[in-house]
Amino acid sequence: MVLTRIPHPRHSIAWLTGILILISMCGITSAQTNNYPNQSIKIIVPFGPGGTTDIIARSMAKKLTEQLGVSVQVENKNGGSSIVGTQFVSKAPPDGYTLLMAGSPHAINPSLRKEMPYDAVNGFEPVSLIGTVPMVLVTHPSLPVKTFQDFVAYGKKNPDALRCGIVPGSGNHMATESLKFAAEVPLMPVPYQSDAPMVVDLLGGHTNCVVLISTQGISYIREGRLNALAATSEERLAILPNIPTLQELGLKGFYHLG
Repeated sequence: MVLTRIPHPRHSIAWLTGILILISMCGITSAQTNNYPNQSIKIIVPFGPGGTTDIIARSMAKKLTEQLGVSVQVENKNGGSSIVGTQFVSKAPPDGYTLLMAGSPHAINPSLRKEMPYDAVNGFEPVSLIGTVPMVLVTHPSLPVKTFQDFVAYGKKNPDALRCGIVPGSGNHMATESLKFAAEVPLMPVPYQSDAPMVVDLLGGHTNCVVLISTQGISYIREGRLNALAATSEERLAILPNIPTLQELGLKGFYHLG
């Protein structure tokens, strides 16, 4: 989701993005509407470079620069499960020129912390839901399992063997913890600051499992560098039609997005 510090009128947002949908709005003067944008726009990604959110933001920035005739730049401000970058945007002038590419931690963080340096709900204006991405449980080929049932059985027999990468406070983290309890399988979480180093370590065999955003892992799965065991979606994924969902495998109601 893209968030901004200022509400825009409906027709302004429609023109700004071409494809984005305004979720909520308030009034703004016609002069502001007619003049926006008249300077460069910055999209803050509160995660490290190379992850899914970063890739999507940079793709959007390129298209928006072409459409708007002003520079749209992406800046990574990683740290604190997206809190560092989000706090930066919360303190920016509410003029619509500093946007936040928010992910699932934006909703998760307030439930994990007693105090937050910003109001995640009332401190921002939602501009658009960019998309939702299901995840898939993947393992390194060195792990001697071929199915989810194998994975669970192996973990129960070897309680310290399953080392799963997580980005604390992310959808991947929540899905991993949910899987641990729902399947009653011991998982050892290995924390990372962002997706990219987590995937690098998984490919190198330093960890052996991750609940990964499906689009981020698809090329590695097709190349045989990772094994896909189960999807977190309600229905099977079109890009992985042979991979069952965790609901199919007996974890009723299990549904997580990245």
